[in-house]
Amino acid sequence: ISWLAWQASWRGGMRTLQQESRQQLQRFIGHLDSQLARYQFLPRLIARIQLLVDTLRDPDNSSRIDLANRFLEDINRITGASDTYLMDAAGTTLAASNWNAERPFVGRNFSFRPYFQQAMQGRLGRYYALGSTSRQRGYYFAWPVIHAAEPIGVLVVKMDLAGIEQR
Repeated sequence: ISWLAWQASWRGGMRTLQQESRQQLQRFIGHLDSQLARYQFLPRLIARIQLLVDTLRDPDNSSRIDLANRFLEDINRITGASDTYLMDAAGTTLAASNWNAERPFVGRNFSFRPYFQQAMQGRLGRYYALGSTSRQRGYYFAWPVIHAAEPIGVLVVKMDLAGIEQR
């Protein structure tokens, strides 16, 4: 009888634990979705800025590159993104919020990343990965920069998920 009582108690405890775990997981999913939703519109909005279009159209203009770097740095500071950067149609980074960091993205090619390929196809690029340059995990959102109805580059916003992961 005591063994049957223990079995019934154990099963009830497991059901309660499973139910609580599902509820906790749903809360985490909701929190993660809301955090990601705050950033997914940013590349689409920023990609429309004329300075970035002009930078892609004249990539040898060092003054414009400098302005774009500083603009992306300001965007990063305002939005709290981890990184924000502009790539040409070949995937090479022309300007980045971390332009003056120890390991900047400027000059690096990220054409192998799915978010770049998705954006060049005209849709929102999304990807979770370990940064190949920064060595930090993040969630990437990307959007094509359009000129004359054609994609001429990609604007990327990377969100750091470390705080969310810790919580």
